[in-house]
Amino acid sequence: MPENIALLFTKLKAPAPVGCIAPWFIRAMGVIYLVALVPFLFQYQGLWGQNGLLPAAKLLQTAFNSEGWYALLHFPSLLWLYPCSDVMLLVIIAGGCAGALGMLCYVAPHWSALLAWGCFVSVTTVGGDFSVIIIDLFLAETGFLTVLLAFCLRYFGYVPVLPAFLLRLLLFRLWFSMGMVKFYFPGESWRNFTFFDYFFPFQPMPTPLAWYFHKLPVFWFKFTIVATFIVEMIVPFFVFFGRVWRYVAVACFTAISVLIMLSGNYGYFNILSIVLSLLLLQDDDSIFGHKSELAQPAKNPSSNLTRLIWVLVLCLGLFSGSMQVVYTAWLFSPNVCNPQNHLCYPFYFEAANRLPPPFGWVNRLYRIAANFRLSNPYGVFKDINRFRVELRFEGSYDGINWQPYEFKYVPSGYTQALKWFAPYYPRLDHVMYYETIGVGAYNANPLPPFRTPQNPLNPYYTPDNAWICNFVAALRNNTYPVTGLLQHNPFAAHKPAFVRVRAYALRFTTNSEMQQTGRWWQEKYLFTAYNTADDRPCKPLTNLQNLYDRYLRGEFNF
Repeated sequence: MPENIALLFTKLKAPAPVGCIAPWFIRAMGVIYLVALVPFLFQYQGLWGQNGLLPAAKLLQTAFNSEGWYALLHFPSLLWLYPCSDVMLLVIIAGGCAGALGMLCYVAPHWSALLAWGCFVSVTTVGGDFSVIIIDLFLAETGFLTVLLAFCLRYFGYVPVLPAFLLRLLLFRLWFSMGMVKFYFPGESWRNFTFFDYFFPFQPMPTPLAWYFHKLPVFWFKFTIVATFIVEMIVPFFVFFGRVWRYVAVACFTAISVLIMLSGNYGYFNILSIVLSLLLLQDDDSIFGHKSELAQPAKNPSSNLTRLIWVLVLCLGLFSGSMQVVYTAWLFSPNVCNPQNHLCYPFYFEAANRLPPPFGWVNRLYRIAANFRLSNPYGVFKDINRFRVELRFEGSYDGINWQPYEFKYVPSGYTQALKWFAPYYPRLDHVMYYETIGVGAYNANPLPPFRTPQNPLNPYYTPDNAWICNFVAALRNNTYPVTGLLQHNPFAAHKPAFVRVRAYALRFTTNSEMQQTGRWWQEKYLFTAYNTADDRPCKPLTNLQNLYDRYLRGEFNF
């Protein structure tokens, strides 16, 4: 038995045939970190600053008062070093950008990768609803495995099998999870082959091409569902096969990612998935040479430092790999807590205290590691809405004459916004979509029968402490860090006396309507969700059950 274990460890440390592509993968990860982190420089004060929608310092203080020192593990962040100033947030973001530049320029890539990952996680773990998003979880996990890869490349002069396999397993799990969420106990639209009848206009942030895709013949929608099943349920297994199969996987993953980018704005998610796919191309493939020009000389393989590095890589790699296995196994559970599977990871470990030793101990470690986002579940679009709601925020000096605020990217019947902006990720605009359908992250159980909201991800942000109410207050008080995130603030000179929120149903225009009006969207007024003149406390502005009841009554038919 000891001999078998020693043989296994030897195989895990053996060189993987990705030495040529690995340095370029690190550089590409640097680019993606920059795409993710640079926008933080212009958004952090309005989202997480002292006067932002979800102040990170207030979160840490509340967590520490409630949980004590465990709060440092619940919300792991460098912000704990000096949480009382927005300057520390800026320093962390700038440090992440510096690490990303180091990766891009291949300057001390191992330390640069660690710096970029640590700073990115430090921001997103305290970001509340604005960073509990699949693209952030995906980058955090990929970034962690990139750190292991970069340290191995620096201290061994090659990439061992272990980190290379973990990255390949992550790629498999990403796409297979997408397929399992859709086709294992599928939602009604997948069962009835009608998903793409609704997807293009009712997805979170459609592009202009989505309007044209929506006009395609119905048989193309049904064909696309079959193709999606093949790419997400069958092709992921190709990543473990030979060269031809791997080429097919790269082609399929790239094609579906490009098509998604053409129809919807999903930040840097699809670019990251393409970059991760590049690791399926190996050194013996004809498109690569036999030696990387970026490779650095390895340290003495027998040195104590090199041995320590391998022990750390081995322990962290095996641990994160076991988490990947756990998440893959959970895909086969028929009891789904949320149609967006990435929001489910706290539920997987919430019963840790009820398990006997040693399983309870391991489960607690998993729960802590999940807070560091070392490994995460994936999978979105178990079903799709049959309607689209716009929440239009308006202000007034007298309660009679109202002027609307304008978002930069939110689809709107007023601004007719329908834009391309990926890989840029406008967090306020995107998260506003989930508010319009009543499934903010503070309401972690939006599936029927619409159970009592709970959010183990962040128990301090609840429907009684929702960011949307802070947003309404920021408009009323003319708080610049927040209003600066908007396209137009009609009350920049003087704050309004009243703020109201009106809900409108949106749909794509028909061909004839487009020719006559040149508009992307047609709108219909539904109801007033909130008005400060009513002098009632602010709550989340929409409720999914109420919206579906309205849909069933035909209020979205126009």
